Amino acid sequence: RPGLSYLLPATPGVRTWTSLDVPEGVDAWLIAWPAGTDTGWHDHQGSAGVFVVADGALTEFSIASTRLGEALAPGDIAAGWSDIRTRRIIAGDARRFGPQHIHHVVNETSRTAYSVHVYAPRLRGMSRYEWRDDDLVLTVLEEAGTWQG
Repeated sequence: RPGLSYLLPATPGVRTWTSLDVPEGVDAWLIAWPAGTDTGWHDHQGSAGVFVVADGALTEFSIASTRLGEALAPGDIAAGWSDIRTRRIIAGDARRFGPQHIHHVVNETSRTAYSVHVYAPRLRGMSRYEWRDDDLVLTVLEEAGTWQG
């Protein structure tokens, strides 16, 4: 069986992705995750989603309890250390999440992983978060298509 690298070659140290052909109103991406790459803490600004690990393994750190339903602005606290949950997703496993989900996905293994991510409605942007002491703080609101990795 050929690997997924023929669809999306991996670049060491850099996540790469390509959009997939899907029906209108949905976004889908194939993502290559070289060893040690990650997303950073983010949400999908109201889009629900699912990701399936097609090859390899990924670790998801997510927030179990957030200020759901509240409109957060940059500088607002979204969660604390005690809210973190960890999940390992291996090839063939899927992870679905709702529109308020905040997470950080990492390839903690020594080999490249591949995953497929589907979002509905289409992504309008992502919110980025950083840890400041014990608080996860909203830092940046990004518009769709401006993501750096």
